[in-house]
Amino acid sequence: MRPHHERISTLLRRIADEGHPEDRLSFADLAEELGGRGFGVILFIWALPNMIPLPGISSLFGVLIVITAGQMMLGHKRPWLPKKLLTRDVRRADFKRMADRVRPAIERFERYCKPRLTVTPQGVAERLLGLLLVVLGLVLLLPLVGANLLPAIGIAIVSLGLIEADGVTVLAGVLASAVALAVFVAIVGTGFYAVTRFFQQLQAW
Repeated sequence: MRPHHERISTLLRRIADEGHPEDRLSFADLAEELGGRGFGVILFIWALPNMIPLPGISSLFGVLIVITAGQMMLGHKRPWLPKKLLTRDVRRADFKRMADRVRPAIERFERYCKPRLTVTPQGVAERLLGLLLVVLGLVLLLPLVGANLLPAIGIAIVSLGLIEADGVTVLAGVLASAVALAVFVAIVGTGFYAVTRFFQQLQAW
């Protein structure tokens, strides 16, 4: 029997090690594995590829974050994914590489996680968190070089807090998310200013 409250580091190791490395791990398989564990674990899994970018699939996981967090924002009790997305897959070896890279940091982080300042399930706090995560997911969809890491870290920390019912960790994730959004706004603002100045100089010529 698998423990209901399996630590995320243990869960990642188990999923990564099951089966042959060349096997394809479908989102349907992941959804079946994670569906009864709440939004926290699923959102954390979706954030992984953006923490360690894999060409061609990071934006897809951004879509999954928006869809999943949107349901959390609407107060759904269990995550749901469209069948078309469930047919997509990733090489188990790629998933294992992601898991192996982030697991040491997760294990260190888990030592300090414990139930405190618990977020009320389906309450206003979780709906607001869902809205924040939707915004971060939309940022991940944009093709901005270097803009994926900080939002993904914010999502991962919030998700860990939800998994462990640790409101302090959730608040840390919200702070990290605010920093990520501030950096995103600064990048967009700088880019917009640079483009505006470029066209102004063209007109001056």
